[in-house]
Amino acid sequence: MYKLPIYSEFIESMIEQIIEFLTSLIIQFIQTTGYTGVFILMTLESALIPIPSEITMPFAGFLTSRGQLSFPLVVLAGAFGNLIGSLTAYYLGYFLEYLKKFII
Repeated sequence: MYKLPIYSEFIESMIEQIIEFLTSLIIQFIQTTGYTGVFILMTLESALIPIPSEITMPFAGFLTSRGQLSFPLVVLAGAFGNLIGSLTAYYLGYFLEYLKKFII
């Protein structure tokens, strides 16, 4: 595999630090806010803001396995969060396309 000759180790370590920071921030947010946090994070992820659901939902599942959250409510919070985020992105694009007709 080809590696960048200059600063490749520095870049890799910086990316690892960013991922670790983001992961700890998301985990702390879910622990603090519960279902609302799952809903907010999944809404933002679905509205094209780069928050990885690969961290959000597995940790919510972990809290479910420990009995701190309810499985059906975590599923509903995640699903409705995705729905609201997708609709928000869709209607934002629809509205911007509508405005483009008047600007151009």
